[in-house]
Amino acid sequence: MLDPYILRSPSLLSTPSAESSALLINNLVFMDDSTLISSSKAGLEHMLTITEEFYALNNTSANHQKYVLISNSLPITTTSVISPVEFNLSLSPLNSTSSISVTPISITSSFQFLGVWFNINGSRDFVKKQIANECNSFAATLRPAKLTAKQVVYLYNTVLIPKLEYRMQVTHLSDKDCYVATRLVRSLVKQKANFSRTLPNPILYLSQALGLINLSSHLVQCHVNNLFLMANSTTSFIQRLFVYRLMLIQFQFLIPISPLVVADWSLWSNMNVFKCDYIACTLASMVSTPFRLQHANSTSLCPDLTLPGHTPLYSCMSPKTFKACLKVFRRRHLYYLSQLITPTGTHLVSWTAYRTAYIALLADKRGRSLPHKWYLDIQATTTIPDLHDRLYDHYVCSPTEVPGVSLVPGITTNQKNRHWLVTLDGNAAPLFGKQLTVQPKKDTCIIVYWTSDCLSSPGDVIRLHPCSGCDAHVPFPAANKYTTVEPRCTFTVSLLRSLILPTHNERI
Repeated sequence: MLDPYILRSPSLLSTPSAESSALLINNLVFMDDSTLISSSKAGLEHMLTITEEFYALNNTSANHQKYVLISNSLPITTTSVISPVEFNLSLSPLNSTSSISVTPISITSSFQFLGVWFNINGSRDFVKKQIANECNSFAATLRPAKLTAKQVVYLYNTVLIPKLEYRMQVTHLSDKDCYVATRLVRSLVKQKANFSRTLPNPILYLSQALGLINLSSHLVQCHVNNLFLMANSTTSFIQRLFVYRLMLIQFQFLIPISPLVVADWSLWSNMNVFKCDYIACTLASMVSTPFRLQHANSTSLCPDLTLPGHTPLYSCMSPKTFKACLKVFRRRHLYYLSQLITPTGTHLVSWTAYRTAYIALLADKRGRSLPHKWYLDIQATTTIPDLHDRLYDHYVCSPTEVPGVSLVPGITTNQKNRHWLVTLDGNAAPLFGKQLTVQPKKDTCIIVYWTSDCLSSPGDVIRLHPCSGCDAHVPFPAANKYTTVEPRCTFTVSLLRSLILPTHNERI
């Protein structure tokens, strides 16, 4: 091979003798923090295997002793000893690590991700302690310093407040928590200004006075501003994500209207799932401010399920029962009382009809189908006692349009084609029964009497039960010839005043 710079062979050049160098250069580098997220242990093992292969390709390494594992499947306790989790990795030409052992942190412990502290258990204690420590350290540092009250307020407003704001960017604290955390700061300001300790604290926050920033009000302003920026993001993905979160809040808390227009969050504010929802807490805190959010235009993405004239379930139930039964309502998509009202709009659907027509058979441990406590609570609140589940006037809805069923006159029946019939008694009350015999010349027939609940629950699915016997009707002695069940009560009706019920049950 010729040298590219000179026209003679490299073999003709004088080469220096090879010397072995004792200097070893280590080019091993370490990567910055990385995060692996998976819904299963097998998924983490797969990603850890890829990570180790990536390290081998790039001649890098990671300290497995510094790995941190966070899992929501651990028991909620602080006393039990947490065992290490063994991750079995797949061996390959690029991976020689067969397993990695990591001890997970407690579910009650907080961890930092992208500069923000989180807690799987939804606890705010860690952030509260951070805020209190920052304020206490600030007060302890400046108390012996020869500073005026205005200088202390300036340092608090321009140095400490941004630091607290950063630590609480995804955490909501109550007014009481903020008041307790800044107690020593207020005491320091009063001392530097030679004020009495009994001076009302609101005076310190006046702009005409010292202008000390109220931590609670400032955080509400910051959270509302973040929510406003999120709702008006120029990125379509963020906009859709925000609308999705609003719909998720609706579904979680069973709110039939848009969360942006809810004026009172007191029913949900004490729930743990509410305290862990940043957007819901921000919307609730915004109620105390003059600012409001609303949808710029009505689109298919607008999560507004408002039905004028319909009563939300949470307004006709006790708060305790409503909170306890949220999962039941979400599973059955129950939002309004009108979903449990008969088509006439005047009665509550009976539990038997609801269980039969809308949901699968619900039975307790003894096999009895009992009304659930949420139904009993609604029934006690909305219906008039001893009036067959009739609603109070302010709960009555407009009748809904129910598809009608055309009934054929009973005169068209014959001896061979027996039907279920309905007629009226002397008091114009409906009577139901199954035809046994027909007297064509008299236009009459004998039917087996079945009782119904259509008077007590109008608009419900009609449920018939065989009559156990009464004085108004005559037993039919030769009924075994016509039926599979011996009728205990029969009577004669006019076919001219009877209608045939459409049903597939041809035999009694």
